[in-house]
Amino acid sequence: MKKLIILLICGLSVATACTKKSQESTDKKSETKKNEVKKEAENSKKNEAKEEKKAEAPLVFPDVIAEVNGEKIKKEEVISQIEKMEKVYSQFGQKLNNENKKKLAKDILNKIIHS
Repeated sequence: MKKLIILLICGLSVATACTKKSQESTDKKSETKKNEVKKEAENSKKNEAKEEKKAEAPLVFPDVIAEVNGEKIKKEEVISQIEKMEKVYSQFGQKLNNENKKKLAKDILNKIIHS
C-alpha cells in the first residue's frame, strides 16, 4: 500500500513538473511572439515616417516644363493652378500630398497641351 501511494505521489510530481515546464515553454513562445510583433510595428512606423518625409519634400519643376509647337509651358503656370486646386481642397478640409500634386501637375499639363 505504501508503495502504491509513493508511486502515485511520484507520478503526480512528474505530471506537475511536466505541466509547469510546458507552461513555461508556452509563456516563452508567447513572449517571443509579442516581441516580434512589437518590433514589426516599430519598423512599420519608422518606414511610414520615412515615406512621409519623402512625400512632403517640395516638388521641383524645371523653368520650362514643356514646349509644344514652339510655345513654352512655364512652371509658374502649372504651379499657380496647383495652388488654386490646393485652396479648393482645403475648403473641403482635405490636403494634397505630393503624390496627388504630381498627378495633378500631369493633368494640368495635359489640359494645357490639348487645349
